[in-house]
Amino acid sequence: LKAVDKDVDGALAEIDDVLKADPKLPEANGLRGDLLLLKGRPLEAITAFEAVIAARPTDIAAYQSVVSLLVRLNKLDDAQAKIAAMRKALGNHPLALYLQAFADFKRGKTKEAYDAILQVLRVAPDHVPSLMMAAALQLQRNDFVQAQENLNKVLAKVPNQIYARRLLVSSYLGLRDTGRAMESLQPLLKDNTDDVSVLSLAGQVYAMNGDFKRSEEYFSRAAKSDPGNAGYRTRLGLSRQPGG
Repeated sequence: LKAVDKDVDGALAEIDDVLKADPKLPEANGLRGDLLLLKGRPLEAITAFEAVIAARPTDIAAYQSVVSLLVRLNKLDDAQAKIAAMRKALGNHPLALYLQAFADFKRGKTKEAYDAILQVLRVAPDHVPSLMMAAALQLQRNDFVQAQENLNKVLAKVPNQIYARRLLVSSYLGLRDTGRAMESLQPLLKDNTDDVSVLSLAGQVYAMNGDFKRSEEYFSRAAKSDPGNAGYRTRLGLSRQPGG
C-alpha cells in the first residue's frame, strides 16, 4: 500500500522488517526487488530476485527479472548461466525460450534469436515482447510485411508502445510506402517530440515525402540533442542538398 502511494522508502522499510523475521520469504524478496528497481538499484534488485529463486526454484517471474536485468547490464555470460538454470528447472518453458532469444539478440546472434522467438510464438502467439522481437529481427531481414503484421498485433494490445510504432514506421519506409509511414509517424510526434530517435525517424519520413524543409528541421534537432552521432549529422547534410 505504501508503494502504491509512492512512498517507496516507507515500503522498503516495511519489507525489511518482514525479512528480519523471515529472510527467505519469496513474496517479500520479490517485492523488495521491484522496489529496488524503482529506486534505480538494479544490482541489489538482482540479489533480491535471486533470493526468490533460491526459495522457490520454479518462480518464472523471478527468473525473468534476473535475466532481463543481467542482459540490460550487459552481463551476458551471467544471463546465459541463469537461463541454463531456468531451463533445467522448467524445461523448454516459452519464457525460457524468449529469454534465450533476448540474450542471443543482445549478442548479435540474430539467426539463433529468430529461431527461438518463432518457437515461442508457435505456443504463445499473442506474447507481446516476442512479437516485438520477431518484428525487429524481421526488419533486419527485410521481411517488412511480416514485421508489420506482428507490430500491428502489438499496437492493437498496447496502442502507446513507442518502440513498436517506431518499428512500424521503419517498416513502411523499407517498403517506400511514404503515405503510411507519415500516418504512422504522427502519434509519435504528438507525445515524443524530444525523443532523439523519433526526431531522426521524422526526418527520414519527411525526406522520403519530399518535404526537405521539415526533414532538415527534425534532423537538426536530432543532431543538437546528440551532437556526437555521425548518422544524424550525415542525414542532416543530405537533407540540405536539395535546397542547394
